[in-house]
Amino acid sequence: MPTLLECRTDARLLASIVSELLNEPVERHERTADELFRKHHGNLRDALRELYDDWAERATDPAECQLPVADRFHDRTTACPRVG
Repeated sequence: MPTLLECRTDARLLASIVSELLNEPVERHERTADELFRKHHGNLRDALRELYDDWAERATDPAECQLPVADRFHDRTTACPRVG
């Protein structure tokens, strides 16, 4: 049977999905999307799953900064100082 429709993904699509979910400008997520797109070889489901896991872990971390979401995930190695 012939192929009727072939779909492709790109990092811009991933950034667009994340920006829509978070109601933030797409430009804030381009770098992270590019990194995850390459890491997961274009598999958006795996990239979104990694973001979900990161956000879930950070949401339960009392040391997490109150930074905008995009800023928290551009550099995942930065530890936020505890307040108080």
